[in-house]
Amino acid sequence: MKEIKINLRLSVIRPVGTEICVQLKCFLKKNPVDMCLAIPGRLISVEGEKGVVDFRGVKRKVVLTLIPDVKVGDFVIVHAGFGIQILDETEAKETLDLLDELVQ
Repeated sequence: MKEIKINLRLSVIRPVGTEICVQLKCFLKKNPVDMCLAIPGRLISVEGEKGVVDFRGVKRKVVLTLIPDVKVGDFVIVHAGFGIQILDETEAKETLDLLDELVQ
């Protein structure tokens, strides 16, 4: 098995359409590649099958039909405008802390 070293550098956190992406510069064989990573957001309101998720101050409307047990206050992962996973608060905070470390 061949081992490959990858150098990652966080460049910016920005809204992209209905998602929030962390733009990562991935330098593999000297060719930079942009990647989007899902980050946790907290559900702040629910209206029917939709809700609003707060991603560190950036609020986005999302569809919640794939995670019917979600409650206001839960952390969720969103992809293409759909909530796809509920995270426990510890896991969400660990992920956010890791992203903070990358920014520094």
